[in-house]
Order: sequence, then C-alpha cells, then structure tokens
Amino acid sequence: MPRIGQQYRLHKASGQAFVSLKGKRVYLGKFGSEESKQRYRLVLADWKTTGQIPTNQAPAATGISINEVLVEYLRHCESYYLHPDGKPTNEINNIKRAVKILKDRYGTVDAHLFGPDELVGCRDIMVAKGWCRRSCNHNTYRIRRVFKWAAQRKLVPPSVYNDLRIVEGLPMFRSAAPEREPIKPVSDEVVDLCLPHMPSTVAAMVQIQRLTGMRPAEVVSMKGAHLTMSADVWVYSPPRHKNAWRGKVREVYLGPKAQEILKPFLKVNLDDYLFDAGVHQQLPKPKRGSRKPIPTNSYSVDSYRRAITRACHAAGVSVWGPNRLRHARATEVRRQFGLEAASVVLGHARCDVTQVYAEANTERALEIVRQTG
Repeated sequence: MPRIGQQYRLHKASGQAFVSLKGKRVYLGKFGSEESKQRYRLVLADWKTTGQIPTNQAPAATGISINEVLVEYLRHCESYYLHPDGKPTNEINNIKRAVKILKDRYGTVDAHLFGPDELVGCRDIMVAKGWCRRSCNHNTYRIRRVFKWAAQRKLVPPSVYNDLRIVEGLPMFRSAAPEREPIKPVSDEVVDLCLPHMPSTVAAMVQIQRLTGMRPAEVVSMKGAHLTMSADVWVYSPPRHKNAWRGKVREVYLGPKAQEILKPFLKVNLDDYLFDAGVHQQLPKPKRGSRKPIPTNSYSVDSYRRAITRACHAAGVSVWGPNRLRHARATEVRRQFGLEAASVVLGHARCDVTQVYAEANTERALEIVRQTG
C-alpha cells in the first residue's frame, strides 16, 4: 500500500483529488472520478520509476485509452509500411517491439494523460532491458510517433504530442544505455577460411556481396528479372530496398568477377530466385495456430546469416555477419577511390549532389567495378 502521504486524498476546498509527493501536492481531477483514480495510479507508477514529481495539471479526459489508440495505429502501420510489391517492411516489427513497452505499462491509461514523464518511463524500461542507446532513442521516437498520428486524427489533443517533443534523445556516453559496437569490416583472410565450410550457394552469395557491397536482403532476393546484362557491367535493380519508400532507384553494379560467380546460378525462369536453398532446407518456423510451415526455396536474411555462423564455427574463427561484407567493400572503395565513389557504389541515400555530379560519380563507379568487381 502507498505511504500515508502518498494516498489518494480529497482537497475539500476545490473538490479535487490529490496525492502528496515530497510535500508537493499533485492534483488529479475531480475526487472520486475514474479519471482521477487512473491518473493517481499513473502518477505513483512514474514516481517510483523516475523519482520525478509530475505536473499539477490534469487535462480533460478524451475517453480513449492508449490500447485503443494502438489498435488503430497498428492497423494503419500494416497498410502504410509496405514495399512497392505490397509486402510489409521490417519497420512494422520495430514498431511493435517499441509499442509493446507502451502497451504493457500504460495500455489502460487514457491516451490524453500520456506525457513527457511517461515517455521517459518507457525509455527507462528500454535502458533496463539493456538496449543500446541508439535503439532506445529510435524506439522512443517510435512511441512519440504514435501520438503524432493520434493527434493528426484528433484522437488526442495536439498538446499531447507537442509536450512529448521536449523529450530529447539520450546523449552519447552520458546515459546508462550502452553504446553499440560499430560494425567493422571482415577481412578477406577470414572470409576465405570460411568459404570451404559453406554450401556453394551461400559461398556465392558471400563472394557476390563482398564484390558489390550490396545489403544482405538484396543478395538473397536476386532474380534474373532484375538483372540488365546488355553491357560489360551488369546492373542489378532490386525492387525492394532500404530507400525505395523515398522514391530512390537502387542499382548494383556487377563487374567481371561478380559475373563469373553469378553465371552458374542464372535460371531459365527469370522470376526464380538465383540462390535457391532448396525447399527442405528452408522451411520457416510455423506461425502460431498454423498446422505446417509454408515451403519456400529462397534464403532469408536470417537463414543466410545462420549459414555464415555455422561456417565460422566450422572454420574456428570469430563469428561475423553479412553486413560486415558490405563494410569491407565500403572501406576498400573509399580507400582507393574516395568517399563519393563509395556512396554511389553502395547506394547510400544521403548523397545530396547535383545531377551532373551524380552522373560523373556513376561513370566513376562503373570504372571501379570494371577494375575490381
């Protein structure tokens, strides 16, 4: 039970409920109302978590709980965060991971009562879970985006979102959240030790990714239909990529070395995946409630990563992930040809240059892959 000074009490002069924290009264709204009791529980929960005394203002109820807002928001996300082919992006999973903390802690609370103290409380839970600083910040912004969306649709007052904007991100090295170790390039010597322990398909994907610097999701989803092979440098244009939602076109350049590795995997049916894992190797885990998994003959990013991990164990080297191949290519190109050339070869979105400058970089990238790809 709460201490005597922290109990739900009546302020006779105003008819409001209040709770006393360190000698300061926090008013909760009309005494006896469900809203005031709900705010009382919320104030105590945040007091125990953060040790901070919430604001004295108790805004008028909107009649909608955070759980109800989340139902509508997640429905919106499932139709909004989609690849051009209609398949969901990974951002949906990221959002669900973030809002689970919001739901578990504040789900039954009126949405209009959620403020900066509550947002910081959610972030404190992320820190306690051991999430890195960047992850804590990204997921805090995802929670804040829920209320921005709700304010736009008049589910909560605009002031709710505006108040949340004062919560700044955790600064580097000045919080309890750990810093994520930077992804470092994997050396060619380590990759060469692992290749003999990989299936031929996985070994080909590793070599292609090392030569091109493409993302793991791009290499596992390669199809002949997305290849242009009419020139000396082939061009792979994945329809699904990280910046497709921005309207960006992604082009991966394949030089002579990459072409030789790729040729044995070209298929008659252009819609077939080039890197076929075999149906029996790649059965996904069954979803809850389903009787059997759906067969697929393509590698996923996870199964690709697991295959590399098994090869690392067999070779007796430290485990490395496929993203480190991309970093190795970036390091190589930047060292030899400069930062701008590396940005074009790797397809980075943040390359704010003029059209003429971009064309010059494209020609330079083509020359790079002729020599090294």
